Amino acid sequence: MKSGFLVITCVLFFSIIIAGCVDPDDGGTLTPVPTQVPAGNSEDEWVTVSSQALVAKEESREALVKAADEVLEGDVGWLVDALPPEVQEQLEEQPAISPDDAEEIARALSNAREREMHEDLVIYETTYQGKIHSFYTFREWDEWKIVGF
Repeated sequence: MKSGFLVITCVLFFSIIIAGCVDPDDGGTLTPVPTQVPAGNSEDEWVTVSSQALVAKEESREALVKAADEVLEGDVGWLVDALPPEVQEQLEEQPAISPDDAEEIARALSNAREREMHEDLVIYETTYQGKIHSFYTFREWDEWKIVGF
């Protein structure tokens, strides 16, 4: 008898939790709430950001720095991985990138600004070849990957 009560209580509890995450205007799909990125660079503004988002920001930024260093050294494997699958299929070998292009890619990665942060996802905006581009990083098995650059 007690186990039946426990099951019903757990179902009700999780139903309440899930109902709080569902956007009724979105057909009932779960919608994560992003952490808004402070507009300024003042440390006081960053105090309002959750600790999980701050950790994600730092780890993601480390991945961007590592990628910038790799592209400057001529390793563009991560860049190929960041391309859409249909583009990857068209490549017969890893593309060669000129030193000037490598510097521009590294600069775009280094200057990227966070636009939205989640615990396992950070959306960036940067300028590359004179145009504004958005891309994101996400955590997969404790490794941050760059997508859509």
